[in-house]
Amino acid sequence: MHIANLKALVCPLSNEPLEIEISKQKGQDIIKGNLVSSKSKRTYSINDGIPDLIFPDKLKALDQEFNEKYSASASQYDVGMKWLFSSFYEDEENVRTKLVELLGLKPAHFVLNLGCGTGSDSVYIQRTLNRKGKLFNLDLTDDLLNIAKRKLGNSSENIEYIQGNASYLPFQPNTFDSVFHFGGINMFSEKKKAIQEMTRVTKPGGRVVFGDEGSAPWLRNKLYGKIIRNANPLYNHKPPMNLLPQNAQDVSLHYLLGNSFYAISYKVGDKPKLNLDLPIPGKRGGTLRSRYEAISK
Repeated sequence: MHIANLKALVCPLSNEPLEIEISKQKGQDIIKGNLVSSKSKRTYSINDGIPDLIFPDKLKALDQEFNEKYSASASQYDVGMKWLFSSFYEDEENVRTKLVELLGLKPAHFVLNLGCGTGSDSVYIQRTLNRKGKLFNLDLTDDLLNIAKRKLGNSSENIEYIQGNASYLPFQPNTFDSVFHFGGINMFSEKKKAIQEMTRVTKPGGRVVFGDEGSAPWLRNKLYGKIIRNANPLYNHKPPMNLLPQNAQDVSLHYLLGNSFYAISYKVGDKPKLNLDLPIPGKRGGTLRSRYEAISK
């Protein structure tokens, strides 16, 4: 962990800044030590440059189940991904490039890849950033993070690796220009909270992009859709558009990878506004407020 990146971090329980205790340091990189929250009295370890900021200590059942599955299959994760793209006759580079383009990245952006896995999407994010930009890779599973670290390079001022829970992000509000997550949200124990957290840590005007398995509605009951849904029940999931925050703007829904995965993109803006007392023209008259109050009595 680069010492300059400490200012972006908070305790995932108390949301207060963290103090650092250094046991081993190489240049500006903290190799081993602790991050301490004076308010919550919690200590988070740093090992091999990766802070463990997971909260809660006892994960919810579904999160624990998938953490164990990903840990057990980490070494074969990329092999499985290659099979997935091949099964849909899709070019992996083309798909991942289009996904990352939804972020609208600029070279100096701060970016969070949430649930980064082995860092395959991070490779494409990293290409867009210059030395002023920063990429934070976060995952619940340390085995996947270690693979990402080998793939992308050691922790530095511009690339950071953090172990954490998507529903309790250890970052200051308004830290990132863009937040990206792909492949995992369907099975988050607290899906709505994770979306709220992605929004919280994104700057006003920044973009959030997330997605996962979900067969397109026009294919679900065709033979094509029945075959993939039979092979993997995760394809039964639908895009959680109803869980988006009120301040989501410029929302778009995309289907990709054989129209069997969804991707939701939105800009973090202000909550929508209404002039509740502006008179409505016409015979009925009244205002938005008076009409609503009339049916609410």
